[in-house]
Amino acid sequence: MYGNDKEILEVIKRNDITLLQRYILENNIFLNDLNNKSYNILAYAIKQNVSIDIIQIIIKQCEGRSITYFDHEFYFDIQDSPLFVAISNNNFRVASLLLKRNLDIFSDNFELILNYLLEYNLLNNKNLKYLLTVVSDTNIWDNFILELILSSIDNNTKQIVGFLKIIFNYYIFNNTFILKLLTIYKNKRSLTTPELRSIISSSNNRVTVRDNYYKEAIYYGADFLIEILLKYDKREHTILVKKINEFKKIETLTEEVLEDERLFYEELLGGETVFF
Repeated sequence: MYGNDKEILEVIKRNDITLLQRYILENNIFLNDLNNKSYNILAYAIKQNVSIDIIQIIIKQCEGRSITYFDHEFYFDIQDSPLFVAISNNNFRVASLLLKRNLDIFSDNFELILNYLLEYNLLNNKNLKYLLTVVSDTNIWDNFILELILSSIDNNTKQIVGFLKIIFNYYIFNNTFILKLLTIYKNKRSLTTPELRSIISSSNNRVTVRDNYYKEAIYYGADFLIEILLKYDKREHTILVKKINEFKKIETLTEEVLEDERLFYEELLGGETVFF
C-alpha cells in the first residue's frame, strides 16, 4: 500500500463524509483502485464502524468495476469479505444493504458464514438472530445444529445451549404461533396438551428436532444437550425416550466392538498399543 492509500484510509477512519468527498475530488481518487487480492477497502471501512453514508460512497465508487466483492476475479478469504465483517461486527444495516444489492460473493453461502462465525468465536446472540431472519434454507440450519452439537465438545457448553435455544425458539415461537395463542386467549379458551402440541407442529413447519441430533449428541457424549432437544421436540415424549435408549444401546455395542478389535490387533502386534 502506497502513501496516498494510507492517507485515504485515515480519512475514511475519521468518519467525516464531507472530508472524504473533498479528498476524493481534490486528489482524483478511485477507491476501487485500493482493492487487490489481499485487501478490501469496504471491509476496512466496515471494521472502522463508519457511517452508512460513507459505506454507500465506497460502494458507488466501486460498483460496476472489477472488485472482489462483485465478482470472482480475485480469490478472497471469507473472513475479509465485507459481508462477513459486517455480520461478525453486528453491523446489520450494512449487511442488509450488501445482501439487498447482492454485493458480496459470499451472499449465497450462509452455511460457510455460520461455520466461520462459530469456528472463530464470532457468533453471538445478536448476529445469530439476524441470520435467522435472512436465512430461510432449512438444510443450512439442520447442518448448523449438527455443527453446534459437535462444537460442544471443545467450546463453552452454556453458549452452545444458548444458540440452540435461540434457533428452536425462533421457529417454534414465531409470529404465527403467537397470533394463534392470542386468538385463543381472546376467546377465553383453554388448551389441552395435545392441542398445544398441534399448534406448535403446524406453526413449526421448517426446522424440527431430528433423530440424528440425538445420535450425534450421544456419540460425542453431549448428554446435557439431550434435555434441550427433548424440550423442543414436539413428538411424543415416551416415544423419544425409547428412541434415545435405543441409540445409546447401539453406541455401547459399537464401543464394545471397537474395543474387541483393538485388543485383537494388539495381540497380533505382540502387545503394542493400537489406537483407532
